[in-house]
Amino acid sequence: MTLKNRFNGLVDRAKQGQDHLEAAQDKAKADLQQDVDAAKAKAKAHHENVEAKVDAAEDNASSAWSDLKDSWNTHVSKVKSDFSAKEAKLDAKLAAQEADLAESDASYAIDVALSAIEEAEDAVVYAIYARKYPDDLV
Repeated sequence: MTLKNRFNGLVDRAKQGQDHLEAAQDKAKADLQQDVDAAKAKAKAHHENVEAKVDAAEDNASSAWSDLKDSWNTHVSKVKSDFSAKEAKLDAKLAAQEADLAESDASYAIDVALSAIEEAEDAVVYAIYARKYPDDLV
């Protein structure tokens, strides 16, 4: 699979996410809980897959990407830990505060994803450029 095709996969996945979020607006709480559980399982599986790829390619990756990976893993662990601890204690008064925190975390995740997409685009363009450079030397 080419880098361009993989990047296009980001666009497709973002569209799927948008469609899923629009549909979630009309779902009942129980259905949303199932979606949350499924999303957690899917995110965990994807995370493990990415970890395996990153570990395999880490020798070739820049330290900045490794630092970003470590930082993101720390953030994800903290958010999951905090959410799990708080989820058990929620009451009506704290529900709004928890929703605010969840929205803040979601906003941060979106910002990180957008930044990652921009970095991915830049990396793909550079890879295309770097691949063409040797061709000019021949």
